[in-house]
Formats: sequence, structure tokens, C-alpha cells
Amino acid sequence: TLFPYTTLFRSILAVASWRWIFVFLAVYGLVMLALAQLFLEESLKEHHRRATSGARLLRAFAEVFQHPSSRCWAIVVTLVFGTLTIYLTNSPAVLMQSYGLGPAGFGAAFAVIAVCSSIGNLVNSRLVRHLPLARLIRLALLGAVVTSALALGLAMTGFGGVWGLVLAIGLFFVCFGLTAANGTTLALQPHPTIAGAAASALGFAQTVVPSVIASGVALLYDGTAVPMLATILLLFAICWVVSLSGTSPQNAS
Repeated sequence: TLFPYTTLFRSILAVASWRWIFVFLAVYGLVMLALAQLFLEESLKEHHRRATSGARLLRAFAEVFQHPSSRCWAIVVTLVFGTLTIYLTNSPAVLMQSYGLGPAGFGAAFAVIAVCSSIGNLVNSRLVRHLPLARLIRLALLGAVVTSALALGLAMTGFGGVWGLVLAIGLFFVCFGLTAANGTTLALQPHPTIAGAAASALGFAQTVVPSVIASGVALLYDGTAVPMLATILLLFAICWVVSLSGTSPQNAS
């Protein structure tokens, strides 16, 4: 589904600078907003429309982060998405500038890591039938701590070269696939009556906090993969510690 957009962006780059991609996205967004306003009818009944008010969304945000179990898993999921954002923000500089990969090589490395994340999602679809979610998340986070520490060690020693590092990063993204969806499920589960608003609150946190963290890590770039991987290791370790206080309906421990 992303192929047409990738082709379009390449066409823009063929005739203009990268900044025009964002100009296109802004115009595209405005056009879609206008079309929705003109042609999409409101499906929410009048007496339910207060559910989308700003005050209701703020209350949902407060409920998610005030509920002890929701707060635990919301923190875990937010910081786990932080590891993804850090990787997406910093990997081009790390892999292309520090390790000298060209566009084709970087594309291959990106594909390997994406496949690893997909494998994590596939494995997760099997394991959730047999393990309580909280226990599964803790095991995945422990695996992420170990594999991100391995990646950091490879980056510091140079052992294994760029492809050893890529494979190590792929391993902790397998663990990412075992954590993100399950953590979101546990964070939202105590709020069935405000599920949409709670999901919006959690989505907001998952977007803003990781962006801030990733921007800070980008400023620390020193020509090596160490700042990126050290921060990812730290976030996974924090997530694992926080997850120890979380529960799931299956009374995982």
C-alpha cells in the first residue's frame, strides 16, 4: 500500500528538493479535510457528540494515566515506541554515514529489520494463545534488553561489522513486535466505556514523547551508533522495570 506514495515521493525528488514532499503532504491534508467536510456526513448522534469534545479527551487522558495498571502499560508502550522512533530518526546517519552503506545497502538493512519486526508480530499471534499478556511482555522486554546490549557491544567493538549490527538490531525488533500491541491492549483494557478517547490519549503520548526523545538522541550523534543504541537499551531496561508492577486479566506474574 505504500508503493504508490514511495513512487510519488521519488517523482517529486526528481524535479524538486525534499522540502516539496512536505509541501505536498500539507496540501494533500488540506484537500482531504475539505472533502471530508463537504461530503462526509456526521455519523455520531447528537446526544453523543460531546464524546469528542476537548474536555472529554482530556478526562480520558487523565483516566488512562491515573489508573495504576493503565499507567504502567501506557509508560511501557510509549517508551517502546520511543525505541522505534529513535531507530527511524537516527539509523540513516548511523548506517550510511558511520558505516558507509549506500542507498541500496541501507534499503536492504531497513528491509531486514522490518522483516524481523514482522516475525515478532507473527510469533506474538501464536504466543498470546498460551501466555498471559503481562508475562509475555516481560519476557519480550528482557529479550530486548539482552539483544540491545548485544547491539551496543557490537557497535563499541566493531565486531561483526555493519551486518552483525543490523542483525542484532533486528533481534530486538523481534522483541518489539511482542510488546507494542500487547502493551496497548493492557493499557486500554480498564477503560471499555471510553475506549476511543483512551486510545486517542495513548496515541498522543506514543507520538509526542518518542519524538522528543528521538530528537534529543539525534543531537547526541557523534559519528557512531553508540548514542542511539545506548538510549534504546536504557528505554528497554526502564520498560522492563516498569512492567514488573503491571498486571493482566490472566493474573500474569
